[in-house]
Amino acid sequence: MSGYERLRIETIRKNMTRMEELGLKEQAKSLMAQVQNNRGNQSKNKKKKVSGDDELYRANQDMEHELDSIDEELPIPQSKSKGKSNAIQWKIRKMKALTRKAVMAKRRRNVDLASSHGGSSTPNHTLHQHYSTTRELVEMLGLEVEHLNHDKNDKENAEKDKPRRGPTMCYKVHGRTVERLEITLNEHGQPVGPDDSTCNEFISFLGTIARKANILPLTVKNWPILRNEKKEELWDYVLKHFIVPIEGKKWVLQTIGAAWRRYKCYLKRVHFHKYDNDKTRMIKRPKLVPKNMFQDLLKIWNDVKYEERCMQNKANRLVGKEKNIMHTSGPKSFARVRFKWVSLFVCLFTFLITFIIGFISALK
Repeated sequence: MSGYERLRIETIRKNMTRMEELGLKEQAKSLMAQVQNNRGNQSKNKKKKVSGDDELYRANQDMEHELDSIDEELPIPQSKSKGKSNAIQWKIRKMKALTRKAVMAKRRRNVDLASSHGGSSTPNHTLHQHYSTTRELVEMLGLEVEHLNHDKNDKENAEKDKPRRGPTMCYKVHGRTVERLEITLNEHGQPVGPDDSTCNEFISFLGTIARKANILPLTVKNWPILRNEKKEELWDYVLKHFIVPIEGKKWVLQTIGAAWRRYKCYLKRVHFHKYDNDKTRMIKRPKLVPKNMFQDLLKIWNDVKYEERCMQNKANRLVGKEKNIMHTSGPKSFARVRFKWVSLFVCLFTFLITFIIGFISALK
């Protein structure tokens, strides 16, 4: 035996003798007896309560227990990412609980009524009542879910009917006749200055001219048919609001014509192809187009020969479409981008020549 084990046995003997001297064993036995007595008394009390409840048992006792559990409030979801869906699910769960509570209350009243008359309900009658209450529960839940779906659709329609920005109208530019801004052109007659804001305003103004039915009629079948007198009127109208050199007349009229064709294409896609008959199209007609002019437009678009020609032109535009250069510079035209880079290159070249001349003169 090792020295550690001998020391351990001696320590245990000393502790046992101390416990006997203090009487700790007897105190522990008395405490254990008291605990066992208390446990026995508690079990006897429980048995008495259960037997008492059995004596006073009622037929609707289980229903009351279910109703008490239903009265508990359901937790409201606090998720931010799925707020709308969680709210709807919570409403459905809440409605299920309330409906179940109403059904159980009805069943309890029926049982009380039967017991008061001294009659006992047969199993078939109870089964039929169970199925009827279940059917009522399903119908009420279906109505509530349909009501929630209607609320969801109403919210979506309200979001769709929200006021939008709408098309650019340039009311200030159309009302300005005294303070005209001057437009700078490049060698091709395209606007490049004096700055980007003025050029953007000028191009937007040309687009609004194409969308004004009182200035440029939409009933003309194509742009080349438009008479020269009307094009002169458009040019004079532009000169009333901007100072544009005569070299830019061709580009201005081409830009108005392109915007006019795009606008007619938009009207045909949104207000003609979208609906099946002219009656609905007239009801949904654009606000900026007069009623008589839109009626004439519908006659033109319903013409079979006109539609064939439109389809042929669409097919022709698709040929070689991959060879076209896609515009990726935003509101800036390629002419303005090129003019900016040329100006920057000229400034750098001038600075470099000046630096070289100054360096040579300093060496001398």
